[in-house]
Amino acid sequence: MAPPAAGDPYAAARLACVAETNAYRASLGIAPVVQRADEQACADQDATGDAANGTVHGGSGHCGWGAQNECPDWPGTPDRIVSSCLASMFREGPGEPYAKHGHYINMTSTSYKGLACGFHEQGGHVWLIQDFFR
Repeated sequence: MAPPAAGDPYAAARLACVAETNAYRASLGIAPVVQRADEQACADQDATGDAANGTVHGGSGHCGWGAQNECPDWPGTPDRIVSSCLASMFREGPGEPYAKHGHYINMTSTSYKGLACGFHEQGGHVWLIQDFFR
């Protein structure tokens, strides 16, 4: 994984987001995703747009990702919510329909090779976005 970018306030949270996603993937024998540092600014824009709209996936879709997961408006700081956010998505477990298991499906899909984690903070709450890339 790339070292944290100098001056990026979310560097540690981004690393944790990718590392924890890869730990879940490894628990199932799935190859890791690589951190897409080149897409982090776009993922941040998605999170900011969704927070501004107050709508999950409402300000997104312009980053060229293949799938997106989101934990909207979670209380705390980016460093503190990553683990609980990802755990809640992974707990959806395998199965159908996609509407009930989609976060898990995205996290564990062998189709995705890259991941950019985006963040937006406002009023003690965080919007976390995972953009998955092929």
